[in-house]
Amino acid sequence: MTLVVAASSRDSIWMLTDRRLSYGKVKPPTDKAHKVMVLQATDGVAILGYSGLGATNADTEPADWMSRVIRGRNLTLDAYLKAIADAAVRELPFYLSHLRDPRHTIVVPAIVGRKVRIYSIELNFDRSKKECTVQRKLNVYKIPTGALVPLRVFAAGSGMKYLPKEQSHARWLFRLLKATDRGRMTPERMAQEFAKLNYEVHVKAAREEEPPTVGRSCIVVWRYRKGGAHGNGHRFFTDMCPDANTPTLPSIGWGGMDMEAFHNATFPPSAELLIKQLEAFEQGRDPNQIDTKEYQAKIDGALATLKYAPDERLR
Repeated sequence: MTLVVAASSRDSIWMLTDRRLSYGKVKPPTDKAHKVMVLQATDGVAILGYSGLGATNADTEPADWMSRVIRGRNLTLDAYLKAIADAAVRELPFYLSHLRDPRHTIVVPAIVGRKVRIYSIELNFDRSKKECTVQRKLNVYKIPTGALVPLRVFAAGSGMKYLPKEQSHARWLFRLLKATDRGRMTPERMAQEFAKLNYEVHVKAAREEEPPTVGRSCIVVWRYRKGGAHGNGHRFFTDMCPDANTPTLPSIGWGGMDMEAFHNATFPPSAELLIKQLEAFEQGRDPNQIDTKEYQAKIDGALATLKYAPDERLR
């Protein structure tokens, strides 16, 4: 299980997920998952996090699978979410049927046009009927006048029961996000507050569960409207301390481009070339005299192996 917390403000969307993969009595849990991906649609940007299935027996994580489902497609956010929901109904039942709690929830904070929203895709496997139901919805609440207002904070996963009661965590997060929007707090500082929330939930879970289903490590991702004054980013944390390394996340960019796969293909030869150029500079040689054909050939070869068509099969 896990902890997923999505939050939105006037100008930004945020996602917190822990990194724990639990295996029951089979083997000890690990804190290495990335339960989140980023999506650039034709009409907006979204962050997708989830609770439920952490990985298949072949160690395929749903974040990587969702990226494959929608890569190569150039769609609106609603169409992307429908594609993921349709594929999930076909592919997830087998895996959900083996979980103690056969539910899988995908939480989606998004900026669509000028609107900030939190969507969810909720799947539930009914063991008696041996079928899976799905709900794809916009999360709202009713104010005293009767109007429906978009929800600003949404949580899912086993860690929900350890969150502060009476939605105090939601009010606390929203106050901090308002300060971040106004430039009174940096996004990096805000990310640490999310990490603090994850750590507090982990500590509470550790008192009641052995092993705890919420891990000590987490990922915080944020996106601003039009990039925002502070830009976009993500951070990995252990307890409340930022990790030294910040790996890439599964990400679908404009036109359905798999940005993580593109980065993984082009970065190694590009970094190798940069190191050679720095070495030449330190030795007093002209870095521009280094032959780049070898490195370009490596990049072209790596790009030739990339797959661009959607693949909905969950293995």
